[in-house]
Amino acid sequence: MSTPPPTSPHNGPALVISILSTIFNVLPSNSPARYPVYRTTLKVVAAHNLYDALAPQLKNVDKWISEWLIAEEEVRELYLEIANIAEEASDEEQFYKFLVKALQKFPEEEASAPQARELAVRLVKAAINLPSRLDLEELSAFPTIQALQDSDPELFQLYDVFAGGQLEDYIEFNDEHEGWTNGNGINHTIAYRKIRLLTLTSLAASCPDRELPYINISRRLHVPAEEVELWVIDVIRAGLVEGKLSQLNQTFLIHRAESRTFGKPEWEQVADRLDVWKHSLSSILQVVRSAKEQQKEQGSGGGSGGGGMETGRRGGRPITVE
Repeated sequence: MSTPPPTSPHNGPALVISILSTIFNVLPSNSPARYPVYRTTLKVVAAHNLYDALAPQLKNVDKWISEWLIAEEEVRELYLEIANIAEEASDEEQFYKFLVKALQKFPEEEASAPQARELAVRLVKAAINLPSRLDLEELSAFPTIQALQDSDPELFQLYDVFAGGQLEDYIEFNDEHEGWTNGNGINHTIAYRKIRLLTLTSLAASCPDRELPYINISRRLHVPAEEVELWVIDVIRAGLVEGKLSQLNQTFLIHRAESRTFGKPEWEQVADRLDVWKHSLSSILQVVRSAKEQQKEQGSGGGSGGGGMETGRRGGRPITVE
């Protein structure tokens, strides 16, 4: 059934997918037969470049898997097959998403297995090469990624640079391992731009007074002063930092900046900011208390004018109170 009819070479693959989809939908949601039907559909999609027919269904895959109750290995194979199809179709988001899912299905005791290593290497390279992937620190929790320290130390070192390092670290890596990036499938142009954006993000996040001079950005990114604003605009567009440029003062006023890692230094920054807020609130509270005290004093002294008389009017006539 997965072979398109020879009498319809153009419409045959789409017809086959339609038939397989009908069978899939007729089967009960928890039927184990749904899994092989879906795998067959994936093979037809891959063989005939019909990714558009697959893409709308991807949001349901996790739900289907939970209903099929299939083995972890089968789940991993399914995720990997979808990742391969998405990569072939240049859908970076779905490719990366399902590659991560496939790697997560390796138990910790198999973190150093050949297949796990192969997927981990592929995932790290994708994380560095894909322009849209800017948060690499999340992968550090994967045992399969940590296992690369022993099997692929250079790649893990490079991953570490993009997870929490700076531009200087990337330059130092290339100096120590000359030609390694280009020889191992790393797109140096994309990587260089990405590490500059990440460096600027770290610089903004660690700025204590939230005002970052252009000259500091120029030095840390190794770019001319006239290019600073372009890089700031790029990092804002990437959603890593929020703020506004002050051309008059030649500073970047930071409103918010992502923390690439969250360890002891970041906790210390949080503590410092909480102390500042606490001090500010205490000052505001003191001002409010002083104002209340002053109001009470004025209120209590308003009617004690040395035993004098208060006058008022009732019915248009003066009223005297002794």
